[in-house]
Amino acid sequence: MDIFNGEGYYEELLSFKETAAIGEKWAFFGIDNSNFILNSGSYFVIEGGLLIYILVLYLINELCVLFRKSLVARKIGMFVHIDGYW
Repeated sequence: MDIFNGEGYYEELLSFKETAAIGEKWAFFGIDNSNFILNSGSYFVIEGGLLIYILVLYLINELCVLFRKSLVARKIGMFVHIDGYW
């Protein structure tokens, strides 16, 4: 079950060398190639989304630090702050 159709994104954006299935049992379960990225499903899509999410929170927090005298900026900064971004 693929949540975000990661395989479709990978085939659209990247080019892969054709590989055979790992074995007969793997091919029986629908894993027709031995390419890790194509067989990982939405893993890399989700990881990319999490990276963008943390980066946006960090940038919003830095922007709020620049406008620290504003009450609204302080509240937003406290809301998006994470103790250890990296």
